[in-house]
Amino acid sequence: MSDGATASTGSLYRPALPDSQILLVDHHGEAVNFLERVLRDAGYRRIRHFSDHQQLLAAVDVEAPDLIFLDLQMPVDGIGLLRELRLRFPRSVELPVVVLTTDASAETKHRTLLAGASDFLTKPLDLTEVLCRAVNLLEGHDLHRQLLARQGDLESLLADQTQKLQERLYDLSRLDQERRRLLSHLVHAEEEERRAIASDIHDDPIQKMVAVSMRLDVVLEDHPELADDEQFLKAGETVKRSIESLRGLMFELRPYVLDHDGLGAAISVLAQEEAKLPGFAVYEIDDRLSSEPPESGRVILYRITQEALANVRKHARAGQVRITLAEDEDGYRIIVEDDGVGFDPAATSDPSLGHIGLTSMRERASLAGGWVRIEGREVGGTVVEAWIPRAVDGAAA
Repeated sequence: MSDGATASTGSLYRPALPDSQILLVDHHGEAVNFLERVLRDAGYRRIRHFSDHQQLLAAVDVEAPDLIFLDLQMPVDGIGLLRELRLRFPRSVELPVVVLTTDASAETKHRTLLAGASDFLTKPLDLTEVLCRAVNLLEGHDLHRQLLARQGDLESLLADQTQKLQERLYDLSRLDQERRRLLSHLVHAEEEERRAIASDIHDDPIQKMVAVSMRLDVVLEDHPELADDEQFLKAGETVKRSIESLRGLMFELRPYVLDHDGLGAAISVLAQEEAKLPGFAVYEIDDRLSSEPPESGRVILYRITQEALANVRKHARAGQVRITLAEDEDGYRIIVEDDGVGFDPAATSDPSLGHIGLTSMRERASLAGGWVRIEGREVGGTVVEAWIPRAVDGAAA
């Protein structure tokens, strides 16, 4: 149907989104008059006609349209007006603009499409083509608008969930810091209690037992015949073993040498004490430390070594153990290597499997901002490596 044909057949078409805002732009009015009759007959109710480009631009600034039919035959440059519309409504908005033209050349089509046209109609206009274009473009525009709204909803939901996640992470971080603080105080209190008990053992039971031993020696000097008395000799041996046992307990609680002679000396004494027990022997202590860790660092590394040797004795069935003490620019490191049967490091994360000592090692290192690694060697045996930074919070001990 041409521009001059009647639009009564438009009533046969069901309108897509009849409340859509449609703008018709034409200086002469012939084409848009036909368009308006066709569109209104098809059921579209919100149609406005503009012959002045300034009025058009003012109108689109107030209310965004859903579809524009733009005749290129305007007093102003039609291509320029199309570009101006696109400046107000970028392609991301997906505002449909249908260009009306009598020039169906490829050059004109390319120019209009590059300027931002969504589609074009060649005059004289065809009723069916007009309605099909309107339906397709309005539905596409509405779908795009729904997509943008859905995208906005999703972005809002994502922002809300992200905020909740950040709050949750913050809460977890605070809980972890509180856990570390409480555990740090617990460990510190344990070390202080160990120190106090060791001091009490040194000042009271050991001193008394030493005094008893000295008195027995005096009695033996006064009564030489007791040298052959079995019960007297057993009493003297019992006192000496008790003194050694108390000294061992005192060393286990808090080695005096750790506070006065340093980490390397304390581990050497620890190796000597371990050698008194059946099982493995520490065949080498490689002390590469050029500086002494602070007190809290010494305690942490010593306890980790103590736990590592205890686990070697309980689980590894090793013959020999090598201990290495080293340092780098950032911290201190200790490595305990054994030649035992080895075990699965992944299983050590479960305290229920009897590896509470390993859990304690990791907790102590973590409190200091460090770490513990446990690796099985291909040829057998296990390597326990611990590292802590140079700057260690004193409460972490």
